[in-house]
Parts: sequence; C-alpha cells; structure tokens
Amino acid sequence: MAGKPASRQRKWQLKQREAGLCALCPQAVEKWGLCSFHVEQAIKRRQKGVSRPYLPKWVWFAVDWSMGHKKIASMMGVTEATVRYHWKKVTRDGI
Repeated sequence: MAGKPASRQRKWQLKQREAGLCALCPQAVEKWGLCSFHVEQAIKRRQKGVSRPYLPKWVWFAVDWSMGHKKIASMMGVTEATVRYHWKKVTRDGI
C-alpha cells in the first residue's frame, strides 16, 4: 500500500475518524468507528448472512463437484462466482 495515493473517500473517512465521527455519515461514533445507526445495520447484515458467508476450507473439499455450480451455489447460499473460485482452488490443490 505504500506509495499509493489515498482516494477522496478514504481521506474523508480518515478526517471523520480524527473528528470522532462515523466513517459513513456525520454522526458521533458509538463503536467500530460507526454511529449507532450504522452499527445496527452492520449487526443486521451479519445476522442475516448478507455479508460474505465464510465457509471453512474443509467444507469446500467435501462438496460433490459432479453437481452443477448453480445447484451448489443455491445449496450453500453463495454466488456461482464463489463456487467457481473454490472449484478452481480445490481442483488445483489436487482433490
């Protein structure tokens, strides 16, 4: 990261942090560098699983790759792109 210029958004976020304000809006910080509204949103996203679901490596090695990527994605609750990514990793590592 050294040598790369910071974007306008990142500069604004750092300025907000220095002022003790939320990184996403001009409200006071509660925790995690966010205001109470954005903390609640983050918690809801985590509870719903909207953020990227983490599946351990052993789960991907246990997948039946003879099924289609679309079917695997719907069963695991991830996108097809995620399935393709892990399929490449698992087959490259030599399942």
